[in-house]
Amino acid sequence: MAEIQAVSFGLNGTLWDNRSCCDHAIEIVLPKLLPLLPEDDPGEVIAAFNAVFIDLVKKYGLTSDRIFSRKERFERLLDLYGVEREGLAQRLSQTYDSACRLAMRGYVRDGVLLSINHLIRSGIKVGVVANGTPAIQRQTIKTLGLEQYLDFTVIGGIEGYNKPDPRLFQRSMQLTGVEAEKMVHVGDGPITDVLGASRAGITPVWLNTGERQMPENFPGPEHTIYRMTDLISALFD
Repeated sequence: MAEIQAVSFGLNGTLWDNRSCCDHAIEIVLPKLLPLLPEDDPGEVIAAFNAVFIDLVKKYGLTSDRIFSRKERFERLLDLYGVEREGLAQRLSQTYDSACRLAMRGYVRDGVLLSINHLIRSGIKVGVVANGTPAIQRQTIKTLGLEQYLDFTVIGGIEGYNKPDPRLFQRSMQLTGVEAEKMVHVGDGPITDVLGASRAGITPVWLNTGERQMPENFPGPEHTIYRMTDLISALFD
């Protein structure tokens, strides 16, 4: 590998465990919700809440602002159970969002700050390449306490295309002035991160959280790590 001059990271799932944080938030909401439902199994309610999200993704796509409306998700969940309470979806949404924001920093992946600080001390530029809407992703970065460490941020909602489109990664090259062979991208997505970076000629490092498998007939990562704490040794040893 050529001398590394810049490293980009995915955001959700890579720098922080967003799934576990969302599970925490819905558990905070459940005591307010369960007494109103005919269903008394928390697991079934959580499964229904996740199914609502999947239905919204199918209908509107991942780039739509609408799927990020917690209020709409709760409205659909309440409709599913035949519950009609004016303003309830909004109150549940506010509770959920507050729980997420308060807990987010606790779900930053172990080793993230250690790795980022090591890269910065080594004179390497650090940034984020993420899908999603700019307002949400910028707020996420700020809430996680990562804003001060980043030299560049590339967000799909600003650029007009999402990972694995190589243009998103090429944009990071433009912002840093670093050639592809001297860049590394770290992400948990086999397609969005590994394939996307590979298409742009950038070295991919796959953070395998144990939840996904690399698809067959796709380019594999240069390195696979199972914890962010292993990143520096993977890159420099």
